[in-house]
Amino acid sequence: MSLKNFFFLALIFFCISTVGFLYVQNPEIYKRNKEILVEVVEEKPAEFIITGDIMLGRFVEVLMEGNGEKYPFQKITEFLHSVPVVVGNLEGPIVENHVQTPSLTFAFSFASSTAQILKENNISVVSLANNHTLDQEDKGYADTKRYLKDAGVQYFGHPITVGDLSVLRKKIKDQNVVFVGFNATWPFEEKQYEDLIKKEALGDEFVVVVIHWGDEYKLVSNETQKNLARMFIDSGADLVVGHHPHVVQEIEVYKNKAIFYSLGNFIFDQYFSKNVKEGLLVKIVLTDQKVTYELFPIISPRSQPSLMEGEAQQDLLSSLAKRSSLEIQDKVKKGVIELEMF
Repeated sequence: MSLKNFFFLALIFFCISTVGFLYVQNPEIYKRNKEILVEVVEEKPAEFIITGDIMLGRFVEVLMEGNGEKYPFQKITEFLHSVPVVVGNLEGPIVENHVQTPSLTFAFSFASSTAQILKENNISVVSLANNHTLDQEDKGYADTKRYLKDAGVQYFGHPITVGDLSVLRKKIKDQNVVFVGFNATWPFEEKQYEDLIKKEALGDEFVVVVIHWGDEYKLVSNETQKNLARMFIDSGADLVVGHHPHVVQEIEVYKNKAIFYSLGNFIFDQYFSKNVKEGLLVKIVLTDQKVTYELFPIISPRSQPSLMEGEAQQDLLSSLAKRSSLEIQDKVKKGVIELEMF
């Protein structure tokens, strides 16, 4: 028995003894303290949500200027606040000398208020490992880190390096979670990924790889994505989550670990097809025994995501199930995937 488990059992014994004594002395006090005991004994899972790409510039900024800074999050903020932590991919830099990005151009720039807007909507962790973080060069990257830090938003990942900047260790409830960010749109050697994951997977942490990769607008992952994802898990990752294709790609379970090849757009100014206006939020619920993935399809017709309901929700989940691993197709349709922890 580990020392941690010994102390936990000792705590339970103490609480039971105390409650038993209180029952004899005063039944009303017993009733109140029994409720406290139940809270102590029940396992409190760690919960967090991972979103798709977040881009708060270009036409999204135009919409915010016309409708207020809260506009993109108005229909989703309550859901984002239902968990302690929300993780997103920040698709561009937050800069001091911000100039709005013109339509149909791709050197993104976000206003200095962006970090505070993220924090207000409970997006407290972001990946910077993508192909737009350096759109305003090194100065924009430095500004981004400063604004995020000042707002209390943690970050991980770098667009063109793999190493210490790739990693964020975070405690969520009683679970130790390690986020590792990679940008596979930049030419890295696979061994760099492999060595870092092996290093981070030495302890009992839940290792989440968040990666920018794949072919834009393709509903199915390519062979490079598949090979990388499986290598990540072989190296010790517990979960792989992808971004960049701007559409929702399939889900795979490999060696009892989940791979979400792409969550699609969360907040973006792409409206030219049904697929780019759809996305997926994944709620991860962690205990020592299992990990549960709850799937929440979203629709974002004008850069304002909301949870899908009814037939639309079921249509997306059914379509996603058909592209996903055979053994989890029924679970994907129901929107809940449970996997045992080893």
